[in-house]
Amino acid sequence: MLDCATSASLEEQMNSAMRLDPGCAEGRTRARDERPDASLPFVVGSGVTMPETYTYDPRLTPVQTLDRQAGYLSRALAPQADGNVEIRDRSGQSGLGHLTSINIPMTATIPLSSTRQTVSFSIMPSVLLSGNALAQPANAQQYGTVAVNGVRPGFHMPGAVGGVAVGVRYKYDWVTADVGSTPLGFTTSNVVGGIELAPQLTRNLTLRVTGERRAVIDSLLSYAGARDPGTGQVWGGVTRNRGHGQLEWGTQAYNVYAGGGYAVMKGTNTVANHEAEAGAGGSAQIWKGRDTQHLRLGLDLVYFGYKRNTYYFTWGQGGYFSPRAFMAALVPVTYDGHSGRWSWMFRGEAGYQHYTQDPTAIFPLGGRGVQGHQTYAGLSTGGLAGNVQARMIYQLTPGWRMGLEGGYSRSGSWDEVHGIFMIHYAPSH
Repeated sequence: MLDCATSASLEEQMNSAMRLDPGCAEGRTRARDERPDASLPFVVGSGVTMPETYTYDPRLTPVQTLDRQAGYLSRALAPQADGNVEIRDRSGQSGLGHLTSINIPMTATIPLSSTRQTVSFSIMPSVLLSGNALAQPANAQQYGTVAVNGVRPGFHMPGAVGGVAVGVRYKYDWVTADVGSTPLGFTTSNVVGGIELAPQLTRNLTLRVTGERRAVIDSLLSYAGARDPGTGQVWGGVTRNRGHGQLEWGTQAYNVYAGGGYAVMKGTNTVANHEAEAGAGGSAQIWKGRDTQHLRLGLDLVYFGYKRNTYYFTWGQGGYFSPRAFMAALVPVTYDGHSGRWSWMFRGEAGYQHYTQDPTAIFPLGGRGVQGHQTYAGLSTGGLAGNVQARMIYQLTPGWRMGLEGGYSRSGSWDEVHGIFMIHYAPSH
Protein backbone atom coordinates (compact mmCIF):
# COMPACT_ATOMS: atom_id res chain seq x y z
CA MET A 1 0.00 0.00 0.00
CA LEU A 2 1.39 3.41 -0.95
CA ASP A 3 1.95 6.02 1.73
CA CYS A 4 -0.04 9.24 1.62
CA ALA A 5 1.08 12.68 2.75
CA THR A 6 -0.77 15.89 3.48
CA SER A 7 0.27 18.72 1.12
CA ALA A 8 -2.22 21.52 1.71
CA SER A 9 0.27 24.30 1.00
CA LEU A 10 1.08 22.88 -2.44
CA GLU A 11 -2.36 21.52 -3.25
CA GLU A 12 -3.39 23.96 -5.99
CA GLN A 13 -0.06 23.67 -7.82
CA MET A 14 0.22 19.93 -7.36
CA ASN A 15 -3.28 19.29 -8.68
CA SER A 16 -2.13 20.70 -12.02
CA ALA A 17 1.23 18.94 -11.96
CA MET A 18 0.34 15.44 -10.71
CA ARG A 19 -2.56 13.03 -10.51
CA LEU A 20 -4.33 12.64 -7.19
CA ASP A 21 -4.38 9.17 -5.69
CA PRO A 22 -8.00 7.90 -5.65
CA GLY A 23 -7.08 5.70 -2.68
CA CYS A 24 -6.03 8.64 -0.49
CA ALA A 25 -8.29 10.84 1.59
CA GLU A 26 -9.26 14.28 0.32
CA GLY A 27 -6.34 16.73 0.54
CA ARG A 28 -3.75 13.97 0.64
CA THR A 29 -1.50 12.70 -2.19
CA ARG A 30 0.66 9.73 -3.01
CA ALA A 31 4.27 9.95 -1.99
CA ARG A 32 6.32 10.40 -5.14
CA ASP A 33 9.84 10.99 -6.36
CA GLU A 34 10.86 13.19 -9.28
CA ARG A 35 12.34 11.15 -12.14
CA PRO A 36 12.77 11.48 -15.91
CA ASP A 37 10.40 9.65 -18.21
CA ALA A 38 12.81 7.07 -19.65
CA SER A 39 10.43 6.02 -22.45
CA LEU A 40 10.09 9.30 -24.40
CA PRO A 41 11.09 8.74 -28.06
CA PHE A 42 13.63 10.59 -30.19
CA VAL A 43 11.79 13.24 -32.23
CA VAL A 44 13.44 14.59 -35.37
CA GLY A 45 14.13 18.26 -34.75
CA SER A 46 13.95 18.27 -30.94
CA GLY A 47 15.50 14.94 -29.96
CA VAL A 48 14.87 13.16 -26.65
CA THR A 49 13.75 15.46 -23.84
CA MET A 50 13.91 14.36 -20.21
CA PRO A 51 11.47 16.61 -18.32
CA GLU A 52 10.63 16.35 -14.66
CA THR A 53 8.01 13.75 -13.85
CA TYR A 54 6.88 11.69 -10.87
CA THR A 55 7.34 8.05 -9.97
CA TYR A 56 6.04 6.41 -6.82
CA ASP A 57 8.19 5.81 -3.73
CA PRO A 58 6.20 4.28 -0.84
CA ARG A 59 9.19 4.44 1.51
CA LEU A 60 9.12 8.23 1.92
CA THR A 61 7.91 9.93 5.09
CA PRO A 62 5.39 12.78 4.84
CA VAL A 63 8.15 15.34 5.42
CA GLN A 64 10.34 13.76 2.72
CA THR A 65 7.36 13.74 0.37
CA LEU A 66 6.75 17.47 0.84
CA ASP A 67 10.43 18.18 0.32
CA ARG A 68 10.48 16.22 -2.93
CA GLN A 69 7.27 17.86 -4.11
CA ALA A 70 8.78 21.29 -3.51
CA GLY A 71 11.94 20.27 -5.39
CA TYR A 72 9.88 18.93 -8.26
CA LEU A 73 7.85 22.13 -8.58
CA SER A 74 10.97 24.27 -8.37
CA ARG A 75 12.57 22.48 -11.32
CA ALA A 76 9.42 21.70 -13.31
CA LEU A 77 8.30 25.34 -13.27
CA ALA A 78 11.74 26.62 -14.34
CA PRO A 79 13.18 26.77 -17.88
CA GLN A 80 14.81 23.49 -18.90
CA ALA A 81 17.35 22.55 -21.55
CA ASP A 82 17.98 19.28 -23.39
CA GLY A 83 20.75 18.31 -25.79
CA ASN A 84 21.39 15.11 -27.77
CA VAL A 85 23.95 13.65 -30.09
CA GLU A 86 22.28 11.00 -32.26
CA ILE A 87 24.07 8.79 -34.77
CA ARG A 88 22.02 6.48 -36.99
CA ASP A 89 23.13 4.13 -39.76
CA ARG A 90 20.79 2.38 -42.21
CA SER A 91 21.91 -0.36 -44.58
CA GLY A 92 21.64 -0.02 -48.36
CA GLN A 93 23.62 0.50 -51.55
CA SER A 94 26.24 3.23 -51.41
CA GLY A 95 24.87 6.55 -52.68
CA LEU A 96 21.34 5.12 -52.88
CA GLY A 97 19.59 3.56 -49.88
CA HIS A 98 22.49 3.64 -47.44
CA LEU A 99 22.28 6.53 -44.96
CA THR A 100 24.33 7.65 -41.99
CA SER A 101 22.93 10.63 -40.11
CA ILE A 102 24.44 12.70 -37.30
CA ASN A 103 21.96 14.95 -35.50
CA ILE A 104 22.61 17.32 -32.59
CA PRO A 105 19.22 18.64 -31.43
CA MET A 106 19.14 21.27 -28.67
CA THR A 107 15.85 22.25 -27.03
CA ALA A 108 14.90 24.89 -24.46
CA THR A 109 11.53 24.45 -22.72
CA ILE A 110 9.80 27.27 -20.86
CA PRO A 111 6.73 26.65 -18.65
CA LEU A 112 4.21 29.46 -19.17
CA SER A 113 1.69 29.21 -16.33
CA SER A 114 2.13 25.65 -15.09
CA THR A 115 3.75 22.36 -16.11
CA ARG A 116 0.67 21.77 -18.29
CA GLN A 117 1.47 24.76 -20.53
CA THR A 118 4.92 24.98 -22.11
CA VAL A 119 6.68 26.38 -25.15
CA SER A 120 9.87 24.83 -26.57
CA PHE A 121 12.43 26.19 -29.01
CA SER A 122 14.73 23.80 -30.90
CA ILE A 123 17.66 23.89 -33.29
CA MET A 124 19.23 20.79 -34.81
CA PRO A 125 22.50 20.76 -36.76
CA SER A 126 22.43 17.70 -39.01
CA VAL A 127 24.86 15.92 -41.34
CA LEU A 128 23.85 13.15 -43.76
CA LEU A 129 26.27 10.76 -45.47
CA SER A 130 25.18 8.27 -48.11
CA GLY A 131 28.25 7.53 -50.22
CA ASN A 132 29.01 8.33 -53.86
CA ALA A 133 26.50 6.76 -56.24
CA LEU A 134 28.79 7.59 -59.20
CA ALA A 135 31.73 5.63 -57.79
CA GLN A 136 30.20 2.32 -58.91
CA PRO A 137 28.79 2.04 -62.47
CA ALA A 138 25.92 -0.22 -61.40
CA ASN A 139 24.77 2.29 -58.79
CA ALA A 140 25.28 5.25 -61.12
CA GLN A 141 22.84 3.74 -63.64
CA GLN A 142 20.16 3.79 -60.91
CA TYR A 143 20.69 7.45 -59.99
CA GLY A 144 18.96 10.48 -61.48
CA THR A 145 19.09 10.48 -65.29
CA VAL A 146 22.63 9.09 -65.53
CA ALA A 147 21.34 6.05 -67.47
CA VAL A 148 20.21 8.28 -70.37
CA ASN A 149 22.15 11.53 -70.00
CA GLY A 150 25.41 10.42 -68.44
CA VAL A 151 27.19 12.80 -66.07
CA ARG A 152 27.53 16.49 -66.89
CA PRO A 153 31.13 17.73 -67.24
CA GLY A 154 32.44 19.12 -63.97
CA PHE A 155 29.62 17.66 -61.88
CA HIS A 156 30.71 16.98 -58.30
CA MET A 157 28.90 14.43 -56.15
CA PRO A 158 29.04 15.70 -52.53
CA GLY A 159 30.14 13.18 -49.95
CA ALA A 160 27.87 14.71 -47.31
CA VAL A 161 25.15 17.32 -46.91
CA GLY A 162 24.52 19.42 -43.83
CA GLY A 163 22.14 21.98 -42.45
CA VAL A 164 20.37 23.29 -39.36
CA ALA A 165 16.69 22.68 -38.60
CA VAL A 166 14.69 25.07 -36.42
CA GLY A 167 11.38 24.63 -34.67
CA VAL A 168 8.99 25.81 -31.98
CA ARG A 169 6.49 23.68 -30.05
CA TYR A 170 3.55 24.66 -27.84
CA LYS A 171 1.72 22.36 -25.44
CA TYR A 172 -1.30 23.05 -23.28
CA ASP A 173 -2.95 20.13 -21.53
CA TRP A 174 -4.20 17.87 -24.37
CA VAL A 175 -3.28 20.22 -27.24
CA THR A 176 0.18 20.10 -28.84
CA ALA A 177 1.26 22.12 -31.88
CA ASP A 178 4.60 22.68 -33.57
CA VAL A 179 6.08 24.33 -36.65
CA GLY A 180 9.60 24.32 -38.02
CA SER A 181 11.80 23.42 -40.95
CA THR A 182 13.85 20.57 -42.28
CA PRO A 183 17.57 21.47 -42.09
CA LEU A 184 18.30 24.77 -43.84
CA GLY A 185 21.31 24.11 -46.05
CA PHE A 186 20.07 20.80 -47.46
CA THR A 187 19.53 20.68 -51.22
CA THR A 188 15.81 21.13 -50.50
CA SER A 189 14.21 22.49 -47.34
CA ASN A 190 10.57 22.23 -46.29
CA VAL A 191 8.28 23.74 -43.70
CA VAL A 192 7.08 20.99 -41.36
CA GLY A 193 4.79 20.89 -38.34
CA GLY A 194 1.57 19.55 -36.97
CA ILE A 195 -1.12 19.61 -34.34
CA GLU A 196 -2.27 16.85 -32.00
CA LEU A 197 -5.47 16.80 -29.96
CA ALA A 198 -5.69 14.14 -27.26
CA PRO A 199 -8.77 14.77 -25.08
CA GLN A 200 -9.54 12.29 -22.33
CA LEU A 201 -13.10 11.17 -23.09
CA THR A 202 -13.51 9.16 -19.91
CA ARG A 203 -11.24 8.25 -17.02
CA ASN A 204 -9.54 5.57 -19.11
CA LEU A 205 -10.40 6.44 -22.73
CA THR A 206 -8.43 8.93 -24.85
CA LEU A 207 -9.04 10.06 -28.42
CA ARG A 208 -5.86 11.11 -30.24
CA VAL A 209 -6.23 13.04 -33.52
CA THR A 210 -3.19 14.23 -35.48
CA GLY A 211 -2.72 16.40 -38.54
CA GLU A 212 0.87 16.92 -39.62
CA ARG A 213 3.42 17.54 -42.35
CA ARG A 214 6.71 15.70 -41.71
CA ALA A 215 9.89 14.95 -43.59
CA VAL A 216 10.41 11.43 -44.92
CA ILE A 217 13.83 10.44 -43.56
CA ASP A 218 14.28 7.03 -45.23
CA SER A 219 17.19 8.15 -47.45
CA LEU A 220 19.29 11.18 -48.33
CA LEU A 221 17.15 11.66 -51.45
CA SER A 222 13.83 11.59 -49.60
CA TYR A 223 15.05 13.76 -46.70
CA ALA A 224 17.51 16.30 -48.14
CA GLY A 225 16.87 16.10 -51.88
CA ALA A 226 19.63 15.75 -54.47
CA ARG A 227 20.92 17.24 -57.70
CA ASP A 228 20.70 15.11 -60.84
CA PRO A 229 24.19 14.50 -62.33
CA GLY A 230 22.67 14.32 -65.82
CA THR A 231 20.67 17.57 -65.90
CA GLY A 232 21.71 19.56 -62.83
CA GLN A 233 18.08 19.77 -61.67
CA VAL A 234 16.94 19.03 -58.11
CA TRP A 235 14.54 16.28 -57.05
CA GLY A 236 13.50 14.61 -53.78
CA GLY A 237 12.88 16.25 -50.40
CA VAL A 238 9.62 14.39 -49.73
CA THR A 239 7.05 15.31 -47.08
CA ARG A 240 4.27 13.17 -45.63
CA ASN A 241 1.02 15.16 -45.25
CA ARG A 242 -0.89 12.99 -42.82
CA GLY A 243 -4.10 12.75 -40.87
CA HIS A 244 -4.46 10.08 -38.19
CA GLY A 245 -6.96 9.14 -35.51
CA GLN A 246 -6.64 6.66 -32.66
CA LEU A 247 -8.61 5.50 -29.62
CA GLU A 248 -6.61 4.46 -26.56
CA TRP A 249 -7.99 2.75 -23.47
CA GLY A 250 -5.77 1.97 -20.55
CA THR A 251 -5.10 1.53 -16.87
CA GLN A 252 -1.85 0.99 -15.03
CA ALA A 253 -2.33 -2.76 -15.53
CA TYR A 254 -3.10 -2.93 -19.25
CA ASN A 255 -4.00 -0.89 -22.33
CA VAL A 256 -5.35 -1.31 -25.86
CA TYR A 257 -5.44 0.95 -28.91
CA ALA A 258 -6.75 1.02 -32.48
CA GLY A 259 -6.49 3.63 -35.20
CA GLY A 260 -5.87 4.52 -38.80
CA GLY A 261 -4.85 7.30 -41.11
CA TYR A 262 -4.21 8.57 -44.61
CA ALA A 263 -1.31 10.51 -46.09
CA VAL A 264 -0.29 12.26 -49.30
CA MET A 265 3.41 12.20 -50.20
CA LYS A 266 4.85 15.11 -52.17
CA GLY A 267 8.35 16.20 -53.11
CA THR A 268 10.29 18.28 -55.61
CA ASN A 269 10.12 16.68 -59.09
CA THR A 270 8.93 13.38 -57.57
CA VAL A 271 5.78 11.48 -58.40
CA ALA A 272 2.96 12.07 -55.89
CA ASN A 273 1.94 9.14 -53.73
CA HIS A 274 -0.83 8.15 -51.32
CA GLU A 275 -0.67 6.00 -48.18
CA ALA A 276 -3.31 4.32 -46.02
CA GLU A 277 -2.48 2.87 -42.61
CA ALA A 278 -4.14 0.99 -39.76
CA GLY A 279 -2.96 -0.50 -36.51
CA ALA A 280 -4.15 -2.09 -33.29
CA GLY A 281 -2.63 -3.64 -30.23
CA GLY A 282 -2.12 -3.45 -26.52
CA SER A 283 0.04 -4.46 -23.60
CA ALA A 284 -0.31 -5.77 -20.06
CA GLN A 285 1.83 -5.36 -16.99
CA ILE A 286 2.95 -8.86 -16.05
CA TRP A 287 5.28 -7.98 -13.18
CA LYS A 288 5.81 -5.06 -10.79
CA GLY A 289 8.53 -4.55 -8.21
CA ARG A 290 7.65 -2.10 -5.38
CA ASP A 291 6.29 0.43 -7.88
CA THR A 292 9.83 1.11 -9.10
CA GLN A 293 10.13 -1.62 -11.75
CA HIS A 294 7.66 -2.80 -14.37
CA LEU A 295 7.61 -5.55 -16.99
CA ARG A 296 5.08 -5.34 -19.83
CA LEU A 297 4.15 -7.76 -22.62
CA GLY A 298 2.17 -6.70 -25.66
CA LEU A 299 1.02 -7.29 -29.22
CA ASP A 300 1.13 -4.83 -32.13
CA LEU A 301 -0.60 -5.36 -35.49
CA VAL A 302 0.57 -3.06 -38.30
CA TYR A 303 -0.71 -2.42 -41.82
CA PHE A 304 0.13 0.25 -44.38
CA GLY A 305 0.06 0.46 -48.15
CA TYR A 306 0.98 2.93 -50.91
CA LYS A 307 -0.57 3.65 -54.28
CA ARG A 308 2.87 3.62 -55.99
CA ASN A 309 6.23 2.03 -55.35
CA THR A 310 8.76 4.89 -55.34
CA TYR A 311 11.59 3.18 -53.45
CA TYR A 312 14.19 3.88 -56.15
CA PHE A 313 16.60 6.71 -56.95
CA THR A 314 16.14 7.56 -60.63
CA TRP A 315 14.58 10.87 -61.67
CA GLY A 316 11.02 11.17 -60.32
CA GLN A 317 11.41 8.43 -57.70
CA GLY A 318 11.18 9.38 -54.01
CA GLY A 319 13.74 7.11 -52.37
CA TYR A 320 11.42 5.91 -49.57
CA PHE A 321 9.98 2.52 -48.65
CA SER A 322 6.52 2.37 -50.26
CA PRO A 323 5.11 -1.15 -50.62
CA ARG A 324 1.64 -1.77 -51.99
CA ALA A 325 0.90 -3.67 -48.77
CA PHE A 326 2.91 -4.17 -45.59
CA MET A 327 1.64 -6.32 -42.71
CA ALA A 328 3.36 -7.23 -39.47
CA ALA A 329 2.52 -8.83 -36.14
CA LEU A 330 5.00 -7.98 -33.38
CA VAL A 331 5.31 -8.94 -29.72
CA PRO A 332 7.01 -6.24 -27.61
CA VAL A 333 8.49 -6.75 -24.14
CA THR A 334 9.38 -3.66 -22.09
CA TYR A 335 11.20 -3.48 -18.77
CA ASP A 336 11.59 -0.11 -17.06
CA GLY A 337 12.39 1.14 -13.60
CA HIS A 338 14.64 3.16 -11.36
CA SER A 339 16.93 2.65 -8.39
CA GLY A 340 18.89 5.36 -6.63
CA ARG A 341 20.11 7.81 -9.25
CA TRP A 342 19.55 5.39 -12.14
CA SER A 343 16.53 5.12 -14.42
CA TRP A 344 16.30 2.67 -17.32
CA MET A 345 14.18 1.28 -20.10
CA PHE A 346 14.86 -1.90 -22.08
CA ARG A 347 12.62 -2.93 -24.95
CA GLY A 348 12.65 -5.83 -27.37
CA GLU A 349 10.16 -6.55 -30.13
CA ALA A 350 10.01 -9.51 -32.48
CA GLY A 351 7.54 -10.84 -35.01
CA TYR A 352 6.77 -11.55 -38.63
CA GLN A 353 6.44 -9.13 -41.55
CA HIS A 354 5.22 -9.55 -45.12
CA TYR A 355 5.19 -6.93 -47.85
CA THR A 356 4.54 -6.60 -51.58
CA GLN A 357 6.14 -4.00 -53.85
CA ASP A 358 4.59 -3.30 -57.26
CA PRO A 359 6.59 -2.95 -60.49
CA THR A 360 7.34 0.72 -61.09
CA ALA A 361 8.48 2.87 -63.99
CA ILE A 362 12.17 3.74 -63.98
CA PHE A 363 11.24 7.36 -64.74
CA PRO A 364 7.70 7.75 -63.33
CA LEU A 365 7.36 11.38 -64.46
CA GLY A 366 7.80 10.34 -68.11
CA GLY A 367 9.78 11.99 -70.88
CA ARG A 368 13.06 10.40 -69.88
CA GLY A 369 12.64 6.85 -71.16
CA VAL A 370 15.44 4.39 -71.76
CA GLN A 371 15.85 1.62 -74.29
CA GLY A 372 14.93 -1.89 -73.25
CA HIS A 373 13.45 -2.49 -69.79
CA GLN A 374 11.28 0.44 -68.73
CA THR A 375 10.27 -0.73 -65.25
CA TYR A 376 11.74 -2.06 -62.04
CA ALA A 377 10.39 -5.50 -61.14
CA GLY A 378 7.95 -6.07 -58.30
CA LEU A 379 8.65 -8.06 -55.15
CA SER A 380 6.76 -10.08 -52.56
CA THR A 381 8.60 -11.33 -49.50
CA GLY A 382 8.31 -11.98 -45.79
CA GLY A 383 10.43 -12.79 -42.78
CA LEU A 384 11.42 -11.83 -39.28
CA ALA A 385 11.21 -8.25 -38.08
CA GLY A 386 11.93 -6.60 -34.78
CA ASN A 387 14.04 -4.26 -32.75
CA VAL A 388 15.92 -3.92 -29.49
CA GLN A 389 16.47 -0.72 -27.52
CA ALA A 390 18.29 0.03 -24.28
CA ARG A 391 18.34 3.37 -22.44
CA MET A 392 20.06 4.29 -19.17
CA ILE A 393 19.72 7.69 -17.44
CA TYR A 394 21.80 8.89 -14.48
CA GLN A 395 20.96 11.80 -12.16
CA LEU A 396 24.30 13.60 -11.78
CA THR A 397 22.98 16.37 -9.49
CA PRO A 398 19.49 17.65 -8.63
CA GLY A 399 19.66 19.80 -11.77
CA TRP A 400 21.70 17.69 -14.20
CA ARG A 401 21.00 14.28 -15.70
CA MET A 402 22.54 12.40 -18.60
CA GLY A 403 21.69 9.28 -20.54
CA LEU A 404 22.80 6.83 -23.20
CA GLU A 405 20.75 4.78 -25.64
CA GLY A 406 21.58 2.14 -28.21
CA GLY A 407 19.37 0.16 -30.53
CA TYR A 408 19.03 -2.10 -33.54
CA SER A 409 16.00 -2.62 -35.80
CA ARG A 410 15.10 -4.83 -38.73
CA SER A 411 12.13 -3.71 -40.83
CA GLY A 412 11.24 -3.75 -44.49
CA SER A 413 14.39 -4.45 -46.50
CA TRP A 414 16.94 -2.76 -44.25
CA ASP A 415 18.77 -3.00 -40.93
CA GLU A 416 19.44 0.05 -38.78
CA VAL A 417 21.57 0.78 -35.72
CA HIS A 418 21.56 3.93 -33.64
CA GLY A 419 23.11 5.50 -30.57
CA ILE A 420 22.11 8.60 -28.59
CA PHE A 421 23.85 10.64 -25.90
CA MET A 422 21.42 12.77 -23.88
CA ILE A 423 21.88 15.55 -21.34
CA HIS A 424 19.28 17.59 -19.45
CA TYR A 425 19.49 20.63 -17.20
CA ALA A 426 16.89 22.23 -14.94
CA PRO A 427 17.85 24.92 -12.40
CA SER A 428 18.05 23.59 -8.85
CA HIS A 429 17.44 25.75 -5.80
